[in-house]
Parts: sequence; C-alpha cells; structure tokens
Amino acid sequence: MKTLRIIALLLLASISSANAQSVANSNSTNVLYSGLDEPSALFVTQQALYIIEQGKSRVLQLDRSGQVLQTFGNKGSSDYQFNSPFDIDATNGLKIFVSDLRNNRIQVFDKHWQLLSSIKNFTAFRDMSRIEPTWLGVNEVGELFFYDKRSKKLIKLNESGSFLDEIPIPSEVKDISGLQLSENKIFILDKKVDVIHQLSENGFYESFYPAEGAQTFWKSKNGMWISVGNTLYKSGMGKKDAIDVKAVKSIKNFVATEELLFVLSEDKLISITIPKE
Repeated sequence: MKTLRIIALLLLASISSANAQSVANSNSTNVLYSGLDEPSALFVTQQALYIIEQGKSRVLQLDRSGQVLQTFGNKGSSDYQFNSPFDIDATNGLKIFVSDLRNNRIQVFDKHWQLLSSIKNFTAFRDMSRIEPTWLGVNEVGELFFYDKRSKKLIKLNESGSFLDEIPIPSEVKDISGLQLSENKIFILDKKVDVIHQLSENGFYESFYPAEGAQTFWKSKNGMWISVGNTLYKSGMGKKDAIDVKAVKSIKNFVATEELLFVLSEDKLISITIPKE
C-alpha cells in the first residue's frame, strides 16, 4: 500500500508539473522585434503596432507578428521628419498624432500616413510663440490632450486641432512621467510621490492609485496595469500573480489588450499572453 501511495503521489506530481508547463506555455513570451534604438512609445491597433524610435527619429510600423510593414520619418525639421519624437496616439478612425518635441509641434497623419497638419502654436496662448509637447492622449470622441512642457499645462484640442481648453495641473501632481486617457478620465503617473493621479477631463482632482517604483502604466476599461523594473502587475493583483518579463532589464512602455501585453523594452518588443483570472 505504501508503494502504491508513493506511485500515486509521483503520478500526481507529474500531472501537476505537466499542467503547470501547459499554463506556462499558454502564457508564453514572444520576442516580436529586436534591435530597437531608444524606443519611447507604443501604440497598438487591431492590425498594426506603432513604435517611436527616438534614436532613429522615426516611427516603425509592424504587424502583430513583428514583421516590418513600413517606417516613417528621419531626423530633421521638414514635414514627415522628427527631432526627439516623444509619444504617439490615435483616434478611433486612426488619425495619428506624434509629439515632435524638439521641433515644437505635433504632426498629424491619417491612417495611410499622409500628413494632415502640423500643430505648432495657438492664438489662445497669448504669451507663447511655441509649444513643447511631450505626453499625449486621445479621448473617445477624438479630442487630443497633451502636456506642454513649456507652459506646464495640459492642452485640449478638438479632432481638427483647434484649441478647446488650457488645463492647469492640480497642486497634488508633482511630476508628469506618463499620461493616459480612459473612460472620460485623465491619469497621470507621478514618480515623485509614487502614485497615479486620476483627474476629470476638466482637470479636477478625483483620486489616485498607489504606484511605488512604477516606470510606466496602462489604464483601460479592463483595469490598471503598472510596470516596476521588469515586472508587470494589475492594480489589486497580489504580488504572487505579477508577471516577470525575464527577457528584458526594464520596461519602457507597454499596452494591455484583453488577451495580450505588448511590452517595449530598451531594445525589443515582446508579446505576453495575459493569464486568465
């Protein structure tokens, strides 16, 4: 009986190990693209992935398997050129916005990457001759919000690029290291006080999420994801359930869909299957 019990335990351990291996495989990590040069931002659609490479002053377009579809731009100040491109986002109709920091503008493209306009300044900014756009985001109706490093304010534009509002940053916000728009809210990563602030779209302070050591974050209807070093976790998730991205040293940016995490590191793009809750 003792021998049978030992055999049964060994079989159970073997099955458990196989199941664990199956789960690990189902939550696999895939390197989609490597050799990136100072990537800073990522935008994901159903068909394509867009990466800003600051080191090459361009936007790289990949399909979801990591194959290069097109590259856009090089260093310069003319149309279709960039100087320290910083962030990227798009409307549902794929009007694409790229904050072109050192050229003091936001370039606006259609889904075929044809230049529509170049946003440089606004008559509403009486004391400003130029803007310094960094983080940006688009809400559900296509309005653009961006953080202007020069005025230290959030600027709101309509889909056509016309000025709508200038939003002062609440005193609770000490630093802006990331910006997301989701469900008519503004979320700001503040590394100085280790939180993610939640504001209304009018800039009124509402709440915050603890984010100790966070490098970047992603907020959507599916929840709040936060990265610390090379670890990703969902707000409210136990530490034991955090996802270690062992293929990278640190995470520069990422996007969470319902099934996949697309992770941008210092030199590569990775996809990870999100474990079932």
